[in-house]
Amino acid sequence: MGMWEHGGEVFPHEQQRVAGQAWSKVGNGQGTAQWGLMVGSIFESLLRDLLLEGWAKEAAELQQVMERRVHRWLSMPFPYGSEFAWDNTGHEEIATWLLAYGHDAQAAQTADAVSAYTSLSPHWAYCGSARRWWDFAINGDARPKYNGNERVLHHYAGALNSVVLFDRALVAREDVWLWRLASCAAGGPLTTIRPSSGAASMGWHGDPAKLRRDDLSADWGLGLYGHWRNAGAYLVCDREVGEWLCLSCDVVSTSAPPGARCDAAGKEAQVEIAPRDAFRRRVYLQPLGLLMTVDGGAFERVSLTVGCAAGGEAVLRLSPLPSSSTHALLTLTADGPRGGGRGRRVHCRCVARSCSLGAAPFPSRGGAAGEAGSLQESPFELSFAPGGKLSEPPLARVALAVEAAGEAEGVRLK
Repeated sequence: MGMWEHGGEVFPHEQQRVAGQAWSKVGNGQGTAQWGLMVGSIFESLLRDLLLEGWAKEAAELQQVMERRVHRWLSMPFPYGSEFAWDNTGHEEIATWLLAYGHDAQAAQTADAVSAYTSLSPHWAYCGSARRWWDFAINGDARPKYNGNERVLHHYAGALNSVVLFDRALVAREDVWLWRLASCAAGGPLTTIRPSSGAASMGWHGDPAKLRRDDLSADWGLGLYGHWRNAGAYLVCDREVGEWLCLSCDVVSTSAPPGARCDAAGKEAQVEIAPRDAFRRRVYLQPLGLLMTVDGGAFERVSLTVGCAAGGEAVLRLSPLPSSSTHALLTLTADGPRGGGRGRRVHCRCVARSCSLGAAPFPSRGGAAGEAGSLQESPFELSFAPGGKLSEPPLARVALAVEAAGEAEGVRLK
């Protein structure tokens, strides 16, 4: 909601208009709003931004509405809901809010329901696809003369499923199977975009006699939201095989010798990754338990050092996005549940004179700002230094050192 893409310049009237429009959609939590809503997880982001911008009255009202809805969900034997018995239209919002309010067990139960009908098949069309068999008869290009029932591959529900799976993976960060499944579900909507025109399709026809994109887009926009919600580069150590799993990113270099395990104890190693996702504004480093997002910039490269005396270090190379940006907002988020014993302290500094880093003009978000927010976040204002040549964009190199929480100075994430 802060207009970081505009070179750090804030437009209060535009800011309030956008926030007001979003706020008007929340409702009072009654009627159909008592159930989980498609794309409803965006309201959790809205609450965080209301707190960030100092809209205390609106944030308090939203929290009251959500407390009533969460209380309703917790009274149910199965804390999730959908208009269909065996697919997702409401699980995504319910899981996000249960996790935000610290109900980890119930949120995990919702994630288990999603994973029961989401397959990790080694095939691009089936991996992460939701169970959808009737949508072509309702919204497809062959209606109303459509006869029979056909699988819709990479329907928007699969991308909404990925919201639940990614949220769960950030709590159960050692579950490599869950990371793979979340990545498959999130990437599905990209396959339904026609490369020649950029036009979207509601899904792939699963009938072996067709195997094509449907001519109509229908509700494709919901799938785009599901993809956008957690789009990023995720670096995970697969301890079962001892190799790095780089989701939506490339491992461009590593200092470890061939055959060395990613979890080798007592050995310092460095790995560098290049994000390959659609936005390059989110990077997760599982060995540090740290999620990083940037507004007003993009991640170019990230170098991670593990096994060092400090516990873990990373160097971020960022560029302005758009190129006219002079400031960006860098946010660090610790993964894991509240009170989970994963406290850590992060030291941030700019390398040489590539940029300047200071406290953002916002309070820290998360548990300290209200009951909602199982992950504690700390935002920083990042200023880009001009490039060496007029043709070169300015770059920022930020060094992070992560250690167990103690008495040393630094930003503490619980």
